Amino acid sequence: MEYKPDWEKARERYRAFWSDEELERCLLWVINYRSQSQRSFLLHNPHMPNYQIEVIRDEELLYRWTDFDFLLSYHQKVFSCLYYAAEALPVFWINLGPGVMAAFLGSKPEFRKDTVWFHPSLDSLQNLTLRFDPENQWWKLTLSLTAQAAETGVGKFFVGITDLGGAGDILAHLRSPEGLCIDLMEQKEKVKEIELAIMDMWIACYEEFYQLIVQRGSLVSHWLGTWAFGKHYPMQCDFSAMISPDMFQEVFVPALRKQARYLDCPIYHLDGPGAVKHLPALLSIEEIKAIQWVPGDGAPRILHWIPLLQKIQAGGKRVIVYASPEEALEAIDYLEPSKTMFFIDRLLSSVEEAEAFIQSMSARCRERR
Repeated sequence: MEYKPDWEKARERYRAFWSDEELERCLLWVINYRSQSQRSFLLHNPHMPNYQIEVIRDEELLYRWTDFDFLLSYHQKVFSCLYYAAEALPVFWINLGPGVMAAFLGSKPEFRKDTVWFHPSLDSLQNLTLRFDPENQWWKLTLSLTAQAAETGVGKFFVGITDLGGAGDILAHLRSPEGLCIDLMEQKEKVKEIELAIMDMWIACYEEFYQLIVQRGSLVSHWLGTWAFGKHYPMQCDFSAMISPDMFQEVFVPALRKQARYLDCPIYHLDGPGAVKHLPALLSIEEIKAIQWVPGDGAPRILHWIPLLQKIQAGGKRVIVYASPEEALEAIDYLEPSKTMFFIDRLLSSVEEAEAFIQSMSARCRERR
């Protein structure tokens, strides 16, 4: 692969990770500059290259988010500037905002410099029957961008399926979080019905994107940037931070179970301290293979959460977390290397620094065996 020459080695390590085989070290997502002169190209977070689009005039916003030639040129510059060490992957992620499936179902997107906002489109759930419109402009645009990326990326880079969002979060976009909270109190059964209907549509959308990519010969990833054999995606329900464990279990877990059974290697994106109360329910979903823990803005970093990560691993799941190199080397002393993946959350300065860190982690993991 052009931007990942050691892909075969990385693929074998991913295969072992998802297959519960013992690894000599944990998985690592490590990237660094190829040279100091290339820093000027990297204006934004390289984990999500076009998540923050720099513009000069507001009228350029839509172009910068949706023009394939612009996005391809930008991604290729990023890929050329970076060295993807260990299990890091060059991913052309089709990014039209977090939970873009809400736009497929009628929400109006508002493109901003740093994100996309989806405006509520449902005044009520009363007598509502959601229908998917295959002529929806945002659906057709996302299909087109994905197809072009898949055709261009063969042998070069991975194609990241767009951030469809979780079914509960999509409904919160359509209804507004406050409106959905009221609906859960006043018409819970209707929410359960619509949640399952959205999940059916989610699965149909994912299947079309997945087949579109693999049939063109490209490799599939997603917004998190990992890889696995088969269908593989981060599940989520960030809205769950606003509700009780009993409500989550009754209303949202059935759809999550359905999603987890559809995917071959499902990850759950557990976002923030407010969502931790739902961990027992998530651990009960046997098909979930890994939990990505994100403490959230202002929360303590990874070393504070070691007991939580140990609980996840004791529950039979792998953990995926962001950390600095120093934090990762300390945290691995308390975790099972074969069930751990660290995303190093800063660019290292050189290939030599990246390789030295990987060797240090390998030595630390050998000591744990």
